[in-house]
Amino acid sequence: MSSLERGFDRLNTQRLNGASVSVEFFGLTPDKDFAKEFLIAWLQAHQVQIVTEPRQAQVRLKVFAPVLAVDQAQSFVGAPSFTVPFLGVTMPEIPLFRTIRHSGHVALEAYFIDEDSGTLIEKGATAIGHSEYNDYTILILLHFTNTDLEKDKWDWGGL
Repeated sequence: MSSLERGFDRLNTQRLNGASVSVEFFGLTPDKDFAKEFLIAWLQAHQVQIVTEPRQAQVRLKVFAPVLAVDQAQSFVGAPSFTVPFLGVTMPEIPLFRTIRHSGHVALEAYFIDEDSGTLIEKGATAIGHSEYNDYTILILLHFTNTDLEKDKWDWGGL
């Protein structure tokens, strides 16, 4: 969500001020439905009047998301968890070094189309959004997190 929000913040929506707008969102992943609803809510929060019927709109906003992805990667050095044969006792994992990296990537292209004439008013610049959340464990004793997300927004009290 943070990468989407950062991408939306880079969209130039000045052309939408005072106009009724219908929104179409196109993407290559199933996340496109969530992204469309999030875009509509974001536009409404920025005082853009959204209409559901395209005939009632003055401007049709077509947004294409050629990039809409969440990546996860991890590295681990240490002893993995295992069950001791015949005893049935599970030994816990002993990490010497572990990283878990999450990153979100968004690229958005917006086209503003006059609903009455069907002509292109403007093509916005490509809006890029990126976010990271990295979790580190070093020698079992040291654990820290590195992120570019806002703490109060994502702080779940150590969950």
